[in-house]
Amino acid sequence: MDSILIRPKNQKELDYIVELLQNIGAAHKTVSEEATEEFEMAMMMKAAISTTGIIREERAASPLSDLQKELLNQSDEDIKNKLIVTDMKIQTEEEEWLNQ
Repeated sequence: MDSILIRPKNQKELDYIVELLQNIGAAHKTVSEEATEEFEMAMMMKAAISTTGIIREERAASPLSDLQKELLNQSDEDIKNKLIVTDMKIQTEEEEWLNQ
């Protein structure tokens, strides 16, 4: 079954959405802003990389949002501490995140 990711504008809207989901009996999980950004970055990477790890030639470059630019411009220290992530690892982490 497909899932949805909702980003409320403020705490009041978040509380309203959570209450609505509880009232209809829908399974839901609240995650931190950082976890959401990491998930979105993983999804961008997954979309840009084929299963062989080669960037697809048929994809044209798309403009990045301010959030995407900010994530790409993290400090050198953050980049040095990260490892190359394989497509399989992204899929595994995505499944673990969704099943939490």
